[in-house]
Amino acid sequence: SCACLEDCFAMVKANNVARVCACLEENQGAISHITHRLLNENSSGLCITREMYFTKSQGGGRYVEISKSRLSPSSSTGSDKTSLSMGLAADAPGALSCVLSMFAKNGVNLLLISSSSGGGRNGKGNKCNFYVEVDGHASDQKTKDALEEVRSVADYCVVLGSYQKMAPPQ
Repeated sequence: SCACLEDCFAMVKANNVARVCACLEENQGAISHITHRLLNENSSGLCITREMYFTKSQGGGRYVEISKSRLSPSSSTGSDKTSLSMGLAADAPGALSCVLSMFAKNGVNLLLISSSSGGGRNGKGNKCNFYVEVDGHASDQKTKDALEEVRSVADYCVVLGSYQKMAPPQ
């Protein structure tokens, strides 16, 4: 058990625990900026391996499992989601529009996009940071093509994990 989410991420990174569940959305569309920040800061050492939904009687919300190992499917299951962390220069007009058009051009559907500003990756630079979820697996050709284009203009774009989509509880 850990006292705070930062400690939990550190325990996984140090191999003290295999994985941790972090709240991603308490309510639909309301991304936890703490989880987003920690995923961004630890994107080189940790990954999202699956998502889980809890009913209101269970406390509600959508959680992601964070692990040091990529336990997610290595190839597409046909019903996948990929989570990304990316950063764009805060003072570049139209930068986000440019990136969004790259996903559209390659036929990749954006399922969720959430922004937070300041700090940049690993606390460096003045950036707008984005947590993005796309429909499809990182190994799907259209996703790979879109990510290649995005990486050509973004300050960084890191795949946090590809995993099978789960349906929210009714």
